[in-house]
Amino acid sequence: MTAGGEQITDIHHAQHQATRNSHGKNDLSVGFTSHYAAMRASFGQHVIDGCAGENILVDADHPFTLTGLEKGLAIQNTDTGQIVYLTQLKVAAPCVEFSLYAANFGMPLPAHELQEALQFLHMGRRGFYARLDGHQHSGSVRANDRVFIPGVIQESPD
Repeated sequence: MTAGGEQITDIHHAQHQATRNSHGKNDLSVGFTSHYAAMRASFGQHVIDGCAGENILVDADHPFTLTGLEKGLAIQNTDTGQIVYLTQLKVAAPCVEFSLYAANFGMPLPAHELQEALQFLHMGRRGFYARLDGHQHSGSVRANDRVFIPGVIQESPD
């Protein structure tokens, strides 16, 4: 659901008519604004939040690694309190096209510079893939929902 209330079926959704979800390998993609800040610091201001096309973009002030997300994510609907659990997170390996865009506005690069960009974007900086936890068969995520890491104590907002 968008902030305006529009429901969008993502191309990675199994029921999308042109799905790119190859047998559940990349159900949902999750990115973090802190990772975009690092990309902007390395590549420039054209790398705006969300330009990698994540399904879910989490506002965060520090970077995340796969190890730090091993227990998954819990996303709580701010109106209903319903919680959607995302598990089985894995690194979304950066593709050549996004790496070229980030490093050189989509223009070709010498092989060693492309390799450097791919390496910088790897290990989760480009984002992660996640799946709806096995005990859940549906759920919805909307703009401004709260995101938690299960087992990590969160400070309450002032």
